[in-house]
Amino acid sequence: MMSTAETQSLSMMKAMATGIPPIGANARGLAEYIHDNSNGYLIDPGDYQALAEKILFLYEHPEERKRLGEGGIATVKQFSRTKIAKEWETLYTNVIDTFNQIKK
Repeated sequence: MMSTAETQSLSMMKAMATGIPPIGANARGLAEYIHDNSNGYLIDPGDYQALAEKILFLYEHPEERKRLGEGGIATVKQFSRTKIAKEWETLYTNVIDTFNQIKK
């Protein structure tokens, strides 16, 4: 992904969920989800030579592709519906508890 501004890219998250390591521009948004050399690669925006090199490297090194893919799967699990719902539930519970304490 060579976009210079992304939010939570659905196509990137889907790729990561299937074990495909993303290669993305080190720009707003993507760098929050792609951790260089942990679950994918970050390259400078517009550096198509680096993009081609990373694609070729992953093609030629299946063990590295697998390692990064596993990191991507772990990353995506952090954004599961169940986990996000639990975080929102905790937030709302804390807000209500704080409100009730202030109200007394």
